[in-house]
Amino acid sequence: YGRIDAVFEHDGVEIRDYKTGFAAKNPEAAQKNVRDSRQLELYALSWLIQHGQMPDKLSLHYVDTNQIGTTTRKQEKTLESRSQQLIAAVDDLKTGKFPPGSGKHAYCLHPPLNP
Repeated sequence: YGRIDAVFEHDGVEIRDYKTGFAAKNPEAAQKNVRDSRQLELYALSWLIQHGQMPDKLSLHYVDTNQIGTTTRKQEKTLESRSQQLIAAVDDLKTGKFPPGSGKHAYCLHPPLNP
């Protein structure tokens, strides 16, 4: 389970994720990170599923440096693709095709699967 840090409804809907412990040191880094954020894609997908519309803005707010990156580029087409990837990942986890500690996920400690 996850939680969206904040939703602001002014001039449309903005979903904002606050970041601590990792700081974007300048506005360019904050903008790059927000464009590449899969976490914000998941939040946008969740909002779309729950509310039937895309959020107007997605933002990362780096608390330690007060840098904010904002984008409006996450599109429904991209989110549909991400949704399919999530469904496939869940299926892989359930069938054991995505074991903890493998490949790119050497840092993950997935809980054991219940038989």
